[in-house]
Amino acid sequence: MKRFMAVCMFVILWMSLAHTGRADVTSAQEIMDGVFFNYASCGTYADEGQVTTVFLESYGRRSVVKPFTTAFVRQTAQFRFEFKLRRGEAEWDRFIAWQQGGTVKSWSAFDKKAKSEEWLLGVIASFTGISSKAALTIPQLLMPNLLKARSLPSLTELRLDGEEIIKGRSAYRVKGEYLRNDTVTIWVDKEKLLILRIYERRQINGVEVEQTTDYRPQMNVEVPAKDLAFNSPGS
Repeated sequence: MKRFMAVCMFVILWMSLAHTGRADVTSAQEIMDGVFFNYASCGTYADEGQVTTVFLESYGRRSVVKPFTTAFVRQTAQFRFEFKLRRGEAEWDRFIAWQQGGTVKSWSAFDKKAKSEEWLLGVIASFTGISSKAALTIPQLLMPNLLKARSLPSLTELRLDGEEIIKGRSAYRVKGEYLRNDTVTIWVDKEKLLILRIYERRQINGVEVEQTTDYRPQMNVEVPAKDLAFNSPGS
């Protein structure tokens, strides 16, 4: 009954957003509340994307690109996240966090072997920094009770900053602040309340850094078994 009531509340919220589009603080909070509920209650989720980090150094710009994929099925507790780091002109190092039921495994290019893990949280935590937070952001929304960490739900001062077309999709542009006053901009699909892009700009060791994470998300679709397989290098 509680789940049914929650679903009803989400539908009412979604319809309200679709019809009002009010550009005030309350509507920005409502949008993000709808996003958080959407991810926390979905049956399945899959995405492809990449993090692009640009270092604005004194001698010029330096860019680092990290592709990633996510696959998730709630009913069977299946989860797979992989991101890649460039090793050469055409080579990539791979990192995988994987769960099926109570079994958790990881693959790190540093260890170059598959490892059995006690908790998925530990794997996600170890990958968060090196993946430029891609390993945490969406998985934490999908499994908020399992992955408790400072992420998008920690944002304050939420405000609706307009609308924009992102890869052919109409999107809300929402801004918020982390505790140290770092501003985050989030583009949310207006129709499906899915996150399409996240942008942050901050200083790291005196260097201005711009970080853009792009997502091609799908929710409540059939996730192929091959996308949920561990599939580590050499397996």
